Amino acid sequence: TSADHTDFGNIGANPISRTFVIANTGNTSLTVSNISITGIDAADFTITSPTNLTVAAGATANLVIEFAPTGAQGTRNATVTITNNDSDEAAFNFAIAGQLIGPGKALAFDGINDKVDLNLAFSGSYTKEAWIKTNTLTGFPNILSGDPGTGTALFLNNGRLAAGHAASGFTDVLDATPLLSGVWYHVAVTYNAANNEMNLYKDGVLVASNTSAAGYTETLQQIGTFAGENYFNGTIDEVRIWNIVRTPGEIFGSKNCELNGSETGLIAYYNFNQGVQGANNSGVTTLNDLHGNCPLNGTLTGFALNGSTSNWVADGGTLSGSCTAQVPNISVAGNGQCVIIGDATPSTADNTDFGMVAVNDSTDKVFVITNNGGATLSISNITITGADASSFTLVSTAPATIFPGESKSFMVRFMPQTVGIKNASIIVSSNDSDESAYNFAIRGEATNPTPVSLLYFRAKAGIDLVKLTWETTAELNNAGFEIQRSSDGRNNWERIGYVTGLNRVNGGKYFFDDPAPLKGLNAYRLLQLDIDGRGTFSAIDVVQFAGNKPIVQTYPNPVAERLTIVFNDPTLLNTNVKISSSTGVTVATVRLTAYRQQVDMSSLSRGLYFIRFTDGSVQRVIKK
Repeated sequence: TSADHTDFGNIGANPISRTFVIANTGNTSLTVSNISITGIDAADFTITSPTNLTVAAGATANLVIEFAPTGAQGTRNATVTITNNDSDEAAFNFAIAGQLIGPGKALAFDGINDKVDLNLAFSGSYTKEAWIKTNTLTGFPNILSGDPGTGTALFLNNGRLAAGHAASGFTDVLDATPLLSGVWYHVAVTYNAANNEMNLYKDGVLVASNTSAAGYTETLQQIGTFAGENYFNGTIDEVRIWNIVRTPGEIFGSKNCELNGSETGLIAYYNFNQGVQGANNSGVTTLNDLHGNCPLNGTLTGFALNGSTSNWVADGGTLSGSCTAQVPNISVAGNGQCVIIGDATPSTADNTDFGMVAVNDSTDKVFVITNNGGATLSISNITITGADASSFTLVSTAPATIFPGESKSFMVRFMPQTVGIKNASIIVSSNDSDESAYNFAIRGEATNPTPVSLLYFRAKAGIDLVKLTWETTAELNNAGFEIQRSSDGRNNWERIGYVTGLNRVNGGKYFFDDPAPLKGLNAYRLLQLDIDGRGTFSAIDVVQFAGNKPIVQTYPNPVAERLTIVFNDPTLLNTNVKISSSTGVTVATVRLTAYRQQVDMSSLSRGLYFIRFTDGSVQRVIKK
């Protein structure tokens, strides 16, 4: 099933990777001795993560499997087996499957709300090209247009090809002959900023020419719409944007074939060879730009991305393959932002600045390599060089082969041994001919280690509470410990208490009770906080709480200012608690949004109050 990733779904041309999480919910280490794939189609699936590993109690590890089928279209089946030291599940096995259908070649627009937003601004002379197949010959559906107040537009005027600038009402050039519905056409418009000449081409032939109003300001581009209106109903392929005026011979000569993205004057190129033809493409919402190291990728909006319309589809406009040999084109990003080749200024925005890390501690950053070219990208090596290269380590490397449009990641760890700022460079070597050494600077700052040594941290379930104990062997500038709890040990951590640090040179023992643990699994950890605000998490300890009755408690009692309400009954979440006086008058209503919540009682007069819960329970509290 796709719900748990065991069905990899439909594949076009590029491999699909699925990540499974191996969770150790026991209280001792889980040892995975081997992970294997067997079955008739086992060769179509590859494990790209470690196949033997140790998972600490309460921790997790990722299992990554890649589906890359070859040969005829059809379904592939195999079985995954995880061999481990869990005595009753020593061979954890499950079936996986996937289907080879074929790649998408173009994008079908429904004419209702489908569009592609391009983060693209340009000025001066230009050429805009596309292949289109329209389903409607009425109205003003737009093909490639920009700013409605100051920009440019390439569109259809009641079935006739048209183009223009905002200053002239977008009516500069108009083809005299209407298009035919359901027929592919190559369309293009050129604008010469030197003499304001605009030319319109259909299937490589000039069909209209005029002098446009001087100048324009283009701040964006959209495929398939004009400012959220005039949506295109049909199919679009091969959108190309240039900062030059292409000649009639150049337009005609390359209209029937794909580019490789390195052509002179090209500023953005979208060949639409993405997704799986007519299948479920719910995750394919980026239109890849095949030009440059920091591509101007588009964002799909409104598409159903499933079925034969409003989706990636099989047919495309080009007829004769590539104009020139396809080439790989490497791009590297961190934290979702492009890292410019040769960038010498590290930044936290793109993960090149690792921030502050204590000596002998570590932090990891992930970088993503994308092949936005038309040929396979081969990564030959990833190296770290520079004065402080020893402070950085490659934890994982990207696969050697990255297919067109595919992205693969690698991880770098910053683990300094001495205090100070550390500088290095990353070099990604590949078969991208003009960027075979993609290099950029990285840095990190090493500080003195957290001055608290934790000997142990333990959680033990009692009859109606969970007792937490921990001990330190040394403390310096220790502000205290924040106690956190989670229902699964991975997400949704909440603060349930705080204990001030002893700050003893020889350390000390600490105790904390959780008076309202959740029924079932409770995971606990400490966040040790230094006086300067830095923090370090402890290991996680997990207990099973088998309490049979709901727990509701309030403290302190008597209360001066802030009353804490704790409970473990999930049915009380998002319900209202009423606070009433001894005479029965409701003085406040509080909505319970967390299992541990504070209520401000400072404005209430002294006396006895009743805290009434929706489950019928009542707590008596004295306000002093």
